[in-house]
Amino acid sequence: MSSDPFIIVKEDVEQAMEQASETMEDWSRLRRQMNYKERISVFDVPASQQNIEQQTNTHHMIVDFAAQQQQQQIILEQQDEHMDSILGTVRNLRGIAHTMNNELDDHAVLLDEVNEMVDNTQNRLNNARNQVGNFLRRSQENHPIKVILILVLLILLMIALIIMT
Repeated sequence: MSSDPFIIVKEDVEQAMEQASETMEDWSRLRRQMNYKERISVFDVPASQQNIEQQTNTHHMIVDFAAQQQQQQIILEQQDEHMDSILGTVRNLRGIAHTMNNELDDHAVLLDEVNEMVDNTQNRLNNARNQVGNFLRRSQENHPIKVILILVLLILLMIALIIMT
């Protein structure tokens, strides 16, 4: 048996309609068999007819309600499908965001390493510039003394050559 409420209610209504039809047939048969005026009063027929109409209206309302329930169920299922699709998209975006975050962290580490290397290179360049500056300053300060020392050495070398020759 199906679990769809619409089908269940529809089957109930069909059974009720069959029972009502059977009841009407039974009533018609009994009416033919019995004296109508003795057994059934004139007021009982409209009351029975009204009761059957009320039951029929009630069953129609139940069928309409079941149809609305089925439509609402279909709408909910469609919404669930859309939500599942959105959830999949959000999960994909989350994965992409995590990947981007990891990439940014890696790039931050690389930038820190490059920054450290640039600082080290800058320090080495500053040290080399200072050493060159010190060398130039010392060479300018000691230049006359060096020239005098070189000349004295040359004179001594010449005197030694002259004496030896």
